[in-house]
Amino acid sequence: MQLFDMKITAGEYLAGDSGSTIEFSRTFANGVSFGVFATFTDVTREQFGEGSFDKGISFNIPIYKNFINYTWKPLTKDPGATISRRTNLQNLLVRLRPIE
Repeated sequence: MQLFDMKITAGEYLAGDSGSTIEFSRTFANGVSFGVFATFTDVTREQFGEGSFDKGISFNIPIYKNFINYTWKPLTKDPGATISRRTNLQNLLVRLRPIE
């Protein structure tokens, strides 16, 4: 069983900029998931720099009923920054969905 997920979020980010984030991920039957994301905000290209939007990759690997989570973002500037949370509602719903 392989699952594809898409998540779109919108609102105001920590630096006061407004925009949206789109994430795509793929989850395999063994629980491993890989994803990519991009955040587009109202910050100008001159202010933000490289590519004028935030982007990155992430993966989750289950080991002994725990997850190794890693997110890599090539830019460390403030636009598009969110609060890092251990869990959120979407992740709980995906993790607890019945296996068919």
